[in-house]
Amino acid sequence: MKKLFSIIGLSIILFTSCSEEEALTVETEGKAAITFDAVFGNQDFALNRDFTSGTSIYNFNKFRYWVSNVILINAAGEEYEVPNSYYF
Repeated sequence: MKKLFSIIGLSIILFTSCSEEEALTVETEGKAAITFDAVFGNQDFALNRDFTSGTSIYNFNKFRYWVSNVILINAAGEEYEVPNSYYF
């Protein structure tokens, strides 16, 4: 009988001592590096070089990137969508 009261007493203490806590959010500044690898089909891209696609041949003398809708993902899989993330 003593064991039963002890188990009930411990259960009451454990369940009443638990409370819902707010999630802890830590914001820190950091740096990130993004690298782009330009390719044409399965070939490395280069300016002033001929690339063949089907029956057409392409040669580029200028190249520009537009980057938009940037989403960063941390190690825990949480996503942060960078607002107004449109870069030239």
